[in-house]
Amino acid sequence: TTMVVAYLMTVTNYGWEECLTAVKAVRSFVGPNYGFQQQLQEFQMKQVSE
Repeated sequence: TTMVVAYLMTVTNYGWEECLTAVKAVRSFVGPNYGFQQQLQEFQMKQVSE
């Protein structure tokens, strides 16, 4: 799940929460744990700064 969300963040201009919502629309039982959510937030901040 985390890799799919990160990929979507890379190919779109959406944040991690929006991408996770899109993935959940297809697979409702997904939910990365807190550590992975933190990594997605950090990845988003890195993308914004570039």
